[in-house]
Amino acid sequence: MVCTIGHSNRPIEDFIGLLWTNEVAKVIDVRTIPRSRHNPQFNLDSLPASLAAAGIDYLHMPGLGGLRHAQVASPNTGWHNASFRGYADYMQSAGFAQNVDQVVELAQSQRCALMCAEAVPWRCHRSMIADALLVRGVRVEDIIGPHGRKPHVLTSFAKVEGLHLTYPPPAFGSDADARDRHDRQQWRCPNRGARQTGIDPTEARAGPHMSAATRPREPIVITASQDLEALLTKARSCRVCEAHLPLGPRPVLRASASARILVVGQAPGVRVHASGIPWDDPSGDRLRAWTGLDKLRFYDEAEVAIIPMGFCYPGRGRGGDLPPRRECAPLWLDQLLARLPQIELTLLIGLHAQRHFLGRRRRGSLTETVRTWREFAPVYFPLPHPSARNTPWFQRNPWFEQDLLPALSQRIAAFGMRGESP
Repeated sequence: MVCTIGHSNRPIEDFIGLLWTNEVAKVIDVRTIPRSRHNPQFNLDSLPASLAAAGIDYLHMPGLGGLRHAQVASPNTGWHNASFRGYADYMQSAGFAQNVDQVVELAQSQRCALMCAEAVPWRCHRSMIADALLVRGVRVEDIIGPHGRKPHVLTSFAKVEGLHLTYPPPAFGSDADARDRHDRQQWRCPNRGARQTGIDPTEARAGPHMSAATRPREPIVITASQDLEALLTKARSCRVCEAHLPLGPRPVLRASASARILVVGQAPGVRVHASGIPWDDPSGDRLRAWTGLDKLRFYDEAEVAIIPMGFCYPGRGRGGDLPPRRECAPLWLDQLLARLPQIELTLLIGLHAQRHFLGRRRRGSLTETVRTWREFAPVYFPLPHPSARNTPWFQRNPWFEQDLLPALSQRIAAFGMRGESP
């Protein structure tokens, strides 16, 4: 048997306690990047030592990690979520098969647990690894907290041919209930870190305020849209940086769970602070020209989410506006991203956004990162800030308008959004 577990934001003592309770002898870390900004107890430089002290082995297996890109002609379009579709495409590779077979071999001699960050199994790519283990004859159980384990069930629309798994679109016919169940399965966010709370999945669905005695037998389904709206309300009410903001707090952001494009800038300027409308300035005009989107489509939350690295105007320094305050991203950004499952294209505008999303993949300077944009496309497009202050930069780098912008425009046109409003 193989277990799965998400570390979430648990204290290391509680995490090890769960492993002991479930007689786990080896943790197989299936995070692509084995670190957690908010929970350093699960970083690669600390977790193995903590587990070793508890008598538990540790193995990092990046060959099973997430953050995979979907193919253009993907056979796994049963997944609406681009990240899960990308991982399903990766599951067709020899590298994935070799790594899964290694897990099977390890499980023959000791109880192993696949570990990722997400607390809830069905929101994590480890559930797809569990599918691959099931078709190899391995029993898989998800550790769902102190209340025990739950047997993993093969994804309902998976197609199995021997050891080969694909996720084609199911044929619903007139079965509306089956279509609804399928759509609810799409709210997943593979390998994006510990975005949720450390409570067990039944509590996550039924509501953390409810006791076990009053929790209903049938879980209350909270849709991605409802959950996102609640988080946006909290983010817009944030006052954490109030003492440091010269004009006071006014978080400016907008998003919908159906958005397919994400625009990540730096922080609002004075004009945006006054209007409460993101990119409501000449820089926004230039950005919209780059994308080929008019204002109506650019501000259509159903298609375009706009979330800066800092939500409030940070004030002015010697060289212009100050950088976004550091409190915003750890508090809100990762949680919001986890509730945007349909994002297929992210515009990374400026150094701060590129540093956060690209990590070690970015180059030594913004210019070099933007110059190597093909390495990040089609999922990410790194861009300079469209401010008029950067006009000399545009003049020194004509390749930006000649090569990158046409590719960006073509990528956005593929979403069926380009052109003037009717």
